[in-house]
Amino acid sequence: MMLSCIKNTDILVSEIRLTPTNGKEFYFDNETLVGKVILKTKETISSEELSLSLIGESVTSHQTYPSNAYAIPTTITNSRILRKHVMVLSSQPNEELTLADTDNFNVFDSTFSFTFAIPDSLPPSIFVGSGRIEYYLLLEFMQHGENAKEIKKLPITIRSSVSPPVNPQDNNYSKKNGKLSVNVKMEPSYISSEKPELP
Repeated sequence: MMLSCIKNTDILVSEIRLTPTNGKEFYFDNETLVGKVILKTKETISSEELSLSLIGESVTSHQTYPSNAYAIPTTITNSRILRKHVMVLSSQPNEELTLADTDNFNVFDSTFSFTFAIPDSLPPSIFVGSGRIEYYLLLEFMQHGENAKEIKKLPITIRSSVSPPVNPQDNNYSKKNGKLSVNVKMEPSYISSEKPELP
């Protein structure tokens, strides 16, 4: 499909909507993300002009102290992309290209759906004083002949699932991905075969 002449400024409203509507507090690795990209644009737009990715980024910061005791310390921040997984967007014919009249121009409503299984090799989201590992969904506009332009960013939190012990009497749950290990020890008083009542 030939790309249209739509510009980044023609995108009036953008939303990444996860199912359930407000998303979840966190997602486990191996869990499936299901959602939609909803746009309002001045011109029609196709899935070939959009890119939706799951980005994992590590951010660390430290302070440098000048020799002058009265000078203000400088904070240096370094970031590195750990993972980038591009998702497939599928247009929804019943909702794409819905034309609505606004005051002085026409607005096109477009909806694109996506489904993505979170890889189990990802380290979990970590937030500490001097650094963090964070994840977000990044929607970009692939304008013809130019670099991709960011449209929308949606942060999500990923937790690492752990494997149950081989011995049912053991209370140690663990998982290892490369050099990263996660160990959880369950206290007997908290282990129950019944589903807890949630508020």
